[in-house]
Amino acid sequence: MKILYNWPKKVFNNSFIFLSIAFASNFVVNLTSVLFSIFATDMGFSTSETGLAISALTAGALVGGPLWGRLIDKFGKRKVALLISLLGQALFCSFTPLAHHLLSLVIVRFLFGFFMVAQALILNELIVKIEEERRRSREISNTNIARGVGYSLGCLCSGFLGDLHPNFSFYLGSLVAILVFFITFYLQEEPGKVAPLPQAKNHTKHWILQKGIAPFYFSIFLRSTAVNGLSYFLPLFWKNMGQTTALIGLVLAISNLAQLFFFPLSGKISCRSDLMAFRSARFGFLLTTIPFLIAPFSYRGALIFLPQCILSISWAFFYIGATLALRSFTPLQRQGEALGWVETSLNFGGIVGPNLFAFSLSSFNNNFPPAFLSLSFLPLIAFFIFRRNEERFISRN
Repeated sequence: MKILYNWPKKVFNNSFIFLSIAFASNFVVNLTSVLFSIFATDMGFSTSETGLAISALTAGALVGGPLWGRLIDKFGKRKVALLISLLGQALFCSFTPLAHHLLSLVIVRFLFGFFMVAQALILNELIVKIEEERRRSREISNTNIARGVGYSLGCLCSGFLGDLHPNFSFYLGSLVAILVFFITFYLQEEPGKVAPLPQAKNHTKHWILQKGIAPFYFSIFLRSTAVNGLSYFLPLFWKNMGQTTALIGLVLAISNLAQLFFFPLSGKISCRSDLMAFRSARFGFLLTTIPFLIAPFSYRGALIFLPQCILSISWAFFYIGATLALRSFTPLQRQGEALGWVETSLNFGGIVGPNLFAFSLSSFNNNFPPAFLSLSFLPLIAFFIFRRNEERFISRN
């Protein structure tokens, strides 16, 4: 009987739980969001209303990022935060198909994003604080591989379920979140509370006001703005060019697998030093410009895989590099909050990007190619800002 009682604790160890959360978080988000523009237009919403609904999810994550990070830094209750996050995600995911009016849809997607963002933040915070280089490299690679697999399967299931019925994606996403919610009960939380900051270190309270911090986050925002504009409307472009929903989901899923081969490489490079972390992120910025230039011409045959494939590889270098680069200028006691601001920058771009692309699309009379090209300069600007910041922070250390 004791063996039967203890076997879940042995199977559901912390590493397994963290990988499950990483997988489920991206699976649910992409299952319900990657083809959301098609879902919303099928529900009768206009292009501008669709952009607003897409932005609501990232607005919720934008508000939730710093708040979750501050709470975790102060109280250290990661298990409780994860349970609340998963339950809220499951609840509002299931409510989405019931929101037939714009206001209700915006509220539901906002709350979905608010609860969802805590999961990535907590996992990243745990990894960044690992001091051993080899273990940190392994953990960040495995976690992001799990995220990548979740992304691919989410895209794949979204495409096939979308052809059956659009609502099925949201109900499946809710079930997966509930399953991981129960698994998370077996998480073994570290004993003790986070110690309050000593009086002598109160200057860390205003770490975000240091010179160069704002440009660091602004460059992340610029990339996110461009990528979210492209990612949410590229499936609609393919749909208009005659591709089926199932094929679009398959293309997104297969293209995303490219990043799985580069996460270990990016993790190994970025963990060597702060300089290499900055350079990995900078390489990711540079790669991001390419899909905008080739997307207008890549919608038939094997070329349809190219834009999303390059975009997924750029994410592997950018995300791991930027996450680990935080160590060069963030106090240890504020790394949860710092990672919260990373999520905020990403999600603020998620608000602006779809609306900016929708505005650009309407300005070009729903002509997609010039709309894609109009956003291509944003990641290039972010690249040069990040390069300047790299020199500032490395010279400071």
